[in-house]
Amino acid sequence: MIWLYMIITILAIGFIFFAFYAAFVGGSPFAPADRKKVQKIIEVLRHRLKKGAVILDLGSGDGRILFEAYKAGFKAIGYEINPYLVWYTKILILLKSLRRPDIHSRIQVSIRDYFKEPLPLVDAITIFAQRQMMEKIEEKILTENKRNLWAVSFSNPFYRTKPLKVIDKNIYLYKL
Repeated sequence: MIWLYMIITILAIGFIFFAFYAAFVGGSPFAPADRKKVQKIIEVLRHRLKKGAVILDLGSGDGRILFEAYKAGFKAIGYEINPYLVWYTKILILLKSLRRPDIHSRIQVSIRDYFKEPLPLVDAITIFAQRQMMEKIEEKILTENKRNLWAVSFSNPFYRTKPLKVIDKNIYLYKL
């Protein structure tokens, strides 16, 4: 029984460390998005994309947007710098695959620093990042984007590009 407590303690310490790890390597600390806001973001994209479209979630955290995108019929890719959150999401995918076997082919998540990785060809990008990171994210998307794509930012807008629409005061929709 003591081994179980030790394992839980080690995992908890590791999770807390990595919750702030991203902030030290140039990212944002983990802050889970409100489920209603996540549903609203996917609803906004559902009206603009076809089923099977590919959504990239930059800083995918615990996978909330990935799973909501899956439920809406999209393929979802998550980039997350925190290995604990990637493992957590992969465990959730594994558990959900018991009831939904196709989930493995429609959700991918990996440990990636999206500033150091080229952006894949996708139909939409979702972003939940700190204000000071938005200019750098916007520049990366504008520089690397090879097609017309939708971008939805939750909480903070881009610096230069004006949103097509602002939903609920803090969801910003862009066509880039």
